[in-house]
Amino acid sequence: MKTLLLALFLTAACCADDRVLFIGGCGGVYFLAEPGELTVEVLKRDRNLRDARTELRAILAGPDRRVVQEATIPDDGKPRGSGLGPVQSCRLSTRVERKGVYVLNITVSNDRYGEHVVWGFRSNCPKYLIETARGHRDAPHEEPIVLASPEQSADVCFLPRLGTFKVEISAAAAAQMFDHTGALLATLDKPSYEFTAKTSAPWRLHFPSAKATIQVDGLTRWNSRDRHPNMTIWTPQITSWFPFLENRWLLTPYSLTLCGQTQQCSKSATTLSANEPFSSTSSRRQNYPQNASLSTQGKPQPSPLWSRLKPPTTTSAPRRWMTAASRGIRRSG
Repeated sequence: MKTLLLALFLTAACCADDRVLFIGGCGGVYFLAEPGELTVEVLKRDRNLRDARTELRAILAGPDRRVVQEATIPDDGKPRGSGLGPVQSCRLSTRVERKGVYVLNITVSNDRYGEHVVWGFRSNCPKYLIETARGHRDAPHEEPIVLASPEQSADVCFLPRLGTFKVEISAAAAAQMFDHTGALLATLDKPSYEFTAKTSAPWRLHFPSAKATIQVDGLTRWNSRDRHPNMTIWTPQITSWFPFLENRWLLTPYSLTLCGQTQQCSKSATTLSANEPFSSTSSRRQNYPQNASLSTQGKPQPSPLWSRLKPPTTTSAPRRWMTAASRGIRRSG
């Protein structure tokens, strides 16, 4: 059984010296966690633009999408119009037995679009990706990235759309665009720019003052030809990038429980799938809990994984109010 640790605490201290990047919108974070303890601290500040109570709910789920821990940060209780409230925080942690992708899901009560709070996080996991996501609107799907830490600089690293794409920015200071080699492409001193990408490797937007609203074709708004529609995946640190988008639907189901008697044989099936328009290779390995006495027929072998699926298309179907990072999260018990 996994050892779970939970500590919840509130603080009114300013955390600017710790370089936490506050962002708008809801969503979550994907962590590629190594064995050992995984810790995540979530921070929140209320904007106090209205009288509604805004409680942030943080859910940590494992690779099988079972909830391993959750915590709530309450409304700060400040009156409407009082400005940005004090920093409040909660801490979640769990023991990682095997390397895998853990999910932090962020939702806010009475604020499905994440317009009335800003939030950020710290973690001991060096590999992570942020997903910005909001509730459904009766309009074409867009997920603009909102940076809300004007006292510090920040980067937005992302996979560019192959071919030509447009970038629109409203910022406190001119941003700079760097390609996957680190070469400076442009200083964005106008509201709109066009770029062309030939390689699917992360680019970097640099902001000398992290107060901005960002729209990028293929990242925050999509067409039917985009490889990863409806997923605003980015990170403020280029070194934290990992190949999540290419592999997120690789194995289904995430979790399957079978009950049986000693020496009884049973079968289970999993599916390997890839939503990519090109061939790739994957390897699979079977892992068992400690002290388990199990046997299987045959040995796992590396196997070619051929994608015969066309790239998914953008639709106008309503989205659930839960944010994108919560897809597939299951509660145990």
